[in-house]
Amino acid sequence: MGRKDHKEIGARLRQIREHLGETQTVFAQRFGLSRDDVANYERGRCDIPTRMLAELDRMGFNVSWVLNRRGEMFTGR
Repeated sequence: MGRKDHKEIGARLRQIREHLGETQTVFAQRFGLSRDDVANYERGRCDIPTRMLAELDRMGFNVSWVLNRRGEMFTGR
C-alpha cells in the first residue's frame, strides 16, 4: 500500500470518528489505543490494526469502505 492509500484510509477513519462525535482520545479508548495511535492512523503514517478493523465491523461500519472506498460507510446491519 502506498502513502496515498494510507492517507485516504486515514481520512475515512477520521470520518467515522467524526460521525460518532468523538475526540481522538475517546475514539482511541474505544479500541484500547492511545490518542497518538489514532492521530497516526488518521494521518496515514501507519496501517490500521486488524483488531480495530474487526471492531469497526462489529460496530456496523463497512471495512471494504474503510480500506478501498467500496460500498457505503455502513454495512446495513
